[in-house]
Amino acid sequence: MFSTIIIFGLILGVLIFVHELGHFMTARRNGVTAHEFGFGFPPRVVGFVKDRNGKKKIIFGNQEYFGSRTLYSINLIPLGGFVRIKGENAVSEKDIKDFDKLSDADKEYVRMAKEPDSFSVQPIWTRFKILVAGVAMNFVLAWALISIVLMIGAPEPLDDSVGDFALFGLESVFVRHNEESYDLSHIKDGYVVQKTGGKSVLFGHIVFDTKEKTKKITTLSMPTVMIESVQENSVAKQADMQIGDKIISFCKKEECNIISDSSDFQKFVGANTDQEVTIHVLRGKENIAFTMMPKDHEGRGMIGVSLADITIVRYVWYEALWESFMRVISLTVMIFAAFGALLLSVFTGGGVSAEIAGPVGIAMMTQQMRDLGFVYLLQFAAILSVNLGIINILPIPALDGGRILFLLIEKIKGSPINQRIEGFVHSAFFIALLGLMLLITIRDVVQIF
Repeated sequence: MFSTIIIFGLILGVLIFVHELGHFMTARRNGVTAHEFGFGFPPRVVGFVKDRNGKKKIIFGNQEYFGSRTLYSINLIPLGGFVRIKGENAVSEKDIKDFDKLSDADKEYVRMAKEPDSFSVQPIWTRFKILVAGVAMNFVLAWALISIVLMIGAPEPLDDSVGDFALFGLESVFVRHNEESYDLSHIKDGYVVQKTGGKSVLFGHIVFDTKEKTKKITTLSMPTVMIESVQENSVAKQADMQIGDKIISFCKKEECNIISDSSDFQKFVGANTDQEVTIHVLRGKENIAFTMMPKDHEGRGMIGVSLADITIVRYVWYEALWESFMRVISLTVMIFAAFGALLLSVFTGGGVSAEIAGPVGIAMMTQQMRDLGFVYLLQFAAILSVNLGIINILPIPALDGGRILFLLIEKIKGSPINQRIEGFVHSAFFIALLGLMLLITIRDVVQIF
């Protein structure tokens, strides 16, 4: 469990750090001063800043710093990072009651908000770019992570969308595609041919270019049978089978058979109603044996799992970059659709879906992904990154999207919004969001126990 907490912290830290890095780089690029860019959250342990002569100055502890040169700090809580941009939360002197009673440092901080390198005096378009840059970086990170996954090898269902396969001798290899055969006997290095059952099997995703009349293959691994879902109160659930378990073999008494595809497994289970069988699975790197008795369901044995024939698909780097880009777009559309369905459910009295997770729920999912393997962790981090980007761009005060909403109002209104009012709205929604997160976390804890 400790390792899961560390991994969850690292993933969350990277997502937040990259998000804040987007704000920081865009602010600097547009001539806006960033007082501090920190790794982790305060309290500050140590910070480094260059003076006008280019010499490094070290600042220990939480000493206040509002200089024109960025202080790079290391902070005590190693979860992500933050950036303090000059004038980001600007207020004017007239909006502060008893301004004269403030310390000289606080007075100077308020006045600095009106200087040329302050966020608050920038044109609306510049402020928009700075605010949206964090979200953009989350999408860039997701694209990079999925690209790496596709180059390493990504698990995908073995269906028509993956490719067509051949079961012929090596000397004359053909692949069926759209009811036609194509000679691939001129196989070059990089194509994967594996022998199984005395035959040679070419695994490849065939891409046909009618103009060039060429064929290229994205390499695949031997397919495996993986559990996609486990029904509640089923035989499999009681035996503690889990999503992601790869089924290796099934045994009845002393006779064992290797699983070649999901239909093999379904036939075996269906033919052994109310009989004791042993199913061997691979969970991560661990081999586990489950002994159970399939239950009768409409004349067939069932254990309560849905299966998928999975293969590992590897893309060459230039194909991986494009495929990853398309998958990020598809993932974004799916998440927006899910948010839409959630809002519709809330406003029509359907309640909040149990699929929404807080920090505890995400940590539990991190443990599941860790057990499945490194590639699954990278995919999970990419999904979280897209989620973080989408949540932040929603027009909710206290989030980047809420601040952009106020920019839009300012553009329509033709003048800045009262900073005290805007600050109050952001603070109120921030408290509300914290309360919502607390409720979701409590629900996650209750579900665990």
